[in-house]
Amino acid sequence: MFTPTPTHPPIQGNRQRIFDICRALRTVGAELTVQYYATEDVSAEEARQMREAWGEVDIVFPRDFSPRQSLARYPALDDWYDDSITEAVRRLCVRRHFDACVVNYVWYSKLFDALPSSVVRVLDTHDVFGGRAARFAELGLTAEWFHTSAAEESKGLDRSDFVIAIQSEETALFEAATQARVRTVGLLSAPDLLPAPHPRRSGPLKAGYIASGNPFNVSSILSFARALEAHTQLLDMMEFHVAGQVCAALARIPHRFVLHGKTESVRDFYESMDVAINPMTGGTGLKIKSIEALSFGRPLAATRDAMIGIPTSHPGHELAGSPEIVKWLIGLAEERSRLAEESEISRRVFRAYRQAQLRAFRDLWSEIRSECDLRRAHASKVAGGVAE
Repeated sequence: MFTPTPTHPPIQGNRQRIFDICRALRTVGAELTVQYYATEDVSAEEARQMREAWGEVDIVFPRDFSPRQSLARYPALDDWYDDSITEAVRRLCVRRHFDACVVNYVWYSKLFDALPSSVVRVLDTHDVFGGRAARFAELGLTAEWFHTSAAEESKGLDRSDFVIAIQSEETALFEAATQARVRTVGLLSAPDLLPAPHPRRSGPLKAGYIASGNPFNVSSILSFARALEAHTQLLDMMEFHVAGQVCAALARIPHRFVLHGKTESVRDFYESMDVAINPMTGGTGLKIKSIEALSFGRPLAATRDAMIGIPTSHPGHELAGSPEIVKWLIGLAEERSRLAEESEISRRVFRAYRQAQLRAFRDLWSEIRSECDLRRAHASKVAGGVAE
């Protein structure tokens, strides 16, 4: 398992995704080596936790490497790839035999070139990065982090045997772009259901939003802030709490939120809330914030964009935008007895979603195992022919 982010603590969506896939692999009996390319600081204690969880952990530190942009409008596929990763992978392959390799993010797919041909190559995409700049531009945003063209992304997909999409809309895009086998596996997090919130007779309800500082999250919470200003009566009925790196963008402007900054315990944050919100507009990938709130059994008011890839027919999960979320919350605050029912809806939606993802993972693992067996048999036959 190659990852450019640590799995411990799993306090961000991408960390949680990789943590969950590693845990699922261990559950089906895989023996793991995790190679962590240290793009983020990791403490000795966090490294110890990773080794305790997964077994062998190989940490590769960047050496005088800076991401490039060799094309006019965006980076080429391999512009963010550090060749020291290739060296580290080859060292691992000298002393260990690997049946399969999972690489996180398409711009690290060059790693596959360092593997023996017998190794089954699995790319976990996390998101669509080809054409990402255009999706940012649609919302008046400048593309941040890695982005490239659809043609460049396709090159990375074609280095794989299996491509994992995180939700079905992206599966269709990838299937049109690659000859690799594309499969959909969403978030595999286990439920951590909290007791249903008890409607207080007096005092404001607490609504919570926790998010990273990516531009889509910042734009969405600013849109929600504007909608809230148009319905200030809600501020007498609800407090709005915001946690995570998105707080940095709010700290510089007037707002009506209680800012928590970085939180060490996502569970504790949700436990202190009566309802969760996700006013996401645009964006790609799976909205892990929505899955997270559902996994804790918290009532959720969310836009349609925030629920892409999560099957639901609940009206509170299909709101058009921030103004509609505000109106939904006014109704909830005026009828607090609905909180328990809303909590149960979240639980049902999450359970159905997770069961579907577990089945998808088991099916994918079965295909990977079969491919590993075929390659092992082929290698044995070739070796036998050479011996003769």
